[in-house]
Amino acid sequence: MNKYKYNIDSFDNAIEVNNYPWGFRLKTKRRYWIETTKNGDRFCFCTLNPKTDKWSAVKKSTYNAVEVIYIADNILFRSFWYDSKVLFGNAIFFVAD
Repeated sequence: MNKYKYNIDSFDNAIEVNNYPWGFRLKTKRRYWIETTKNGDRFCFCTLNPKTDKWSAVKKSTYNAVEVIYIADNILFRSFWYDSKVLFGNAIFFVAD
């Protein structure tokens, strides 16, 4: 069952994934959201440094016409439309309920 996520547009209301791997032994948190500007949408993420408890700098993708975040079978997907006929999707990470 697909769950589309709406209003995931900033760091404060982002999707947070727990148990994201940090190095070989540590686990941390990572947040995902979509930033929308006049240039289009872009996918953003940020990781919590488990050693200092500080969030890293925001990493941003290139702009696309449309970006969508959805969850299917507990896997977080980032999808974007390259043109009006083709849909591309990338599996990002497993999400526990």
